[in-house]
Amino acid sequence: MPPLPSSPIRYIKQHLLSPATARTMTSLSFNDAYRILLDVSIKKSRKVRGGNYVQLATACQDGLPHCRTVVQRGLFQYQNNSVLKFITDQRSNKVEQIKHQPAGELVWWFMKSSEQYRISGTLSLIGNDATDAELLAVRKQTWGELRDTAREQFYWEQPGVPLDEEPLNEEKDSEIEATTSTLNIPKGGRGEDGKVLPPPDTFLMMLLQPTKVDYLRLTDNNRIVFEKDGEQGWTKQSVNP
Repeated sequence: MPPLPSSPIRYIKQHLLSPATARTMTSLSFNDAYRILLDVSIKKSRKVRGGNYVQLATACQDGLPHCRTVVQRGLFQYQNNSVLKFITDQRSNKVEQIKHQPAGELVWWFMKSSEQYRISGTLSLIGNDATDAELLAVRKQTWGELRDTAREQFYWEQPGVPLDEEPLNEEKDSEIEATTSTLNIPKGGRGEDGKVLPPPDTFLMMLLQPTKVDYLRLTDNNRIVFEKDGEQGWTKQSVNP
């Protein structure tokens, strides 16, 4: 594939963005060329409810695909690369899948602009046992930014455990109440002083470092494939939609 021109930012402004949008982008310096397009798409859909929901696919040890909707919680620069951020429970099935096969792919559809991004790359999990101070700081910040109800979920019982759906009687009702009280779930993930508690072991920050981005815009059938080329940066290729 041919490399990006010497100024990928100029190329994207001239060929992929509307003149009005290009005029507002005067200080772009991302190494990842696709980020310019993605940031514009995110900005256009910022007020769209569910606009940050994406479909993430992983594979289990049997080689079977597993896809689910997850909340995309922002991007940040790490070691000179753009990284997409998510959260997950250490006890969830996807964690074992990622440990077995860290390759993953997500699909992000922007309804407002009729754009689709298929982003594939390497998944990683950041927990309390991480040694990178920068990633631990991002994880702590992400934990603090969650809604109280979201933090509480990480103190619940094991995800996927079957619920008792039998009709309740007074005896069973009292047993469940006693069991619930022994769980001692901190309300809102906060201590008695109202401050957010440190993230528990069950809380993982999940990162996707892209190696390939397949971009499609249906308004003009424009499709471009960006691929990471080792330490040389990114290549791009326009292809048939």
